[in-house]
Amino acid sequence: MTDLDGQIAAACDNLPGRLAPGVEPIIAVACIRDEQDVVERFLRHNLAVVDGLIVLDHRSRDRTPAILAALVATTSLAACGRKTEAPAAPAAPAMPAIASVVATSNSTSSRSESPEPKVLIIGREISLTGQITACDKVVVEGKVEATLTDSRFVEIAETGQFKGSAEIEEAEVRGKFEGKLSVRGRLLIRGTGKVMGEIAYGQIEVECGGELSGTVQTVAAGNRLSSSVAAE
Repeated sequence: MTDLDGQIAAACDNLPGRLAPGVEPIIAVACIRDEQDVVERFLRHNLAVVDGLIVLDHRSRDRTPAILAALVATTSLAACGRKTEAPAAPAAPAMPAIASVVATSNSTSSRSESPEPKVLIIGREISLTGQITACDKVVVEGKVEATLTDSRFVEIAETGQFKGSAEIEEAEVRGKFEGKLSVRGRLLIRGTGKVMGEIAYGQIEVECGGELSGTVQTVAAGNRLSSSVAAE
């Protein structure tokens, strides 16, 4: 058994005592490196849908180890194994170190009472092509070229790019959307957002700096499209 195997095994051994008796745990494992911008949101999101989370920090050189340490101190996260630390100086060689962070979720008792939300996250530096259906929430941080239907909410982050068509209940755009967008409810374009193409919406809010161009229509009662104008 390698040192890494031993750390993961020890982390898993800490979980059963925290779970309800007779419940089969769901444990997720993630390997990260230099993810200071997204690591906290990633952990908190996944803790809502799994019983245990093991995070392997592979010699991060940014603030990732400090963020993990803060989460251990302020949340239900528990750390085991050797903790990673950023090198004291750029010239100092980084020592091999992998940290295991184990966390438990409060969602175990409610799993049988209500269905878990279906969330799809397309991370940065990830490209996805195809068709997306039946999601409660879609978060786009990378590049997507797809058709999105039967979903409730889409969020396009500042780094996100979506090209294609989307029929959605609500949308928030901080990055770039290009194509055909139909929002039955509220369309929110943040100051960094750009929406281009055929756009239909029930309500719209555009922050200062946000861009909207193309053919714009409003969605009337019964999801029927009404008046259209050309936006620049």
